[in-house]
Amino acid sequence: ADKQELEPELVASAKLVARDKTVVPLVADHSRSNVYSMKMTLEESKSYELRLVDDAGRTNKMPSDVFIDVLPNQAPELKIAVPRQDLRVSQLEELRFQATAADDFGVRAYGLAYTLAGHETKFVELGQTAGPNEKKQMDHLLAVEDLSAQPDELLTYYVWADDLGADGQVRRTSSDMYFAEVRHFEEIFREG
Repeated sequence: ADKQELEPELVASAKLVARDKTVVPLVADHSRSNVYSMKMTLEESKSYELRLVDDAGRTNKMPSDVFIDVLPNQAPELKIAVPRQDLRVSQLEELRFQATAADDFGVRAYGLAYTLAGHETKFVELGQTAGPNEKKQMDHLLAVEDLSAQPDELLTYYVWADDLGADGQVRRTSSDMYFAEVRHFEEIFREG
């Protein structure tokens, strides 16, 4: 008896079918056998059944379940470690800032912003590109004297980080804002 060589069954079509009957067709990758792909924008978590039809018109009796979990793109997490409160500073003081920045999908840039009342906000970039969930340290020394700050003026400050939002555009996230009030020299000597 001659042995007849059997050709392997070929998948004629493949698709994902959701519970709400939404169908996502899968496209064969002709460079790799048994590889199928799809292109879709994932906006919510969904479960699908993988339905296959072979070249003889037969379907898979027990479709495999495919679960797609969509995680929301969170804003960067920013924490100021030093100083952790509003301050009173002298005109000659140096303010040391320490903070951290991290993001679920990575940070593009991060830094410190400060404003002396009546002046434009200054943005100091302290670093670029942090990977997903990578915590980046920020450390900066700001000389109040270089700002020409006068007694009773208010200096506001916060840290910021840029990441990509769900729309693919760069978005800036800011920490809580803190204040440093410039005090008179006489107060320094009275407290000392």
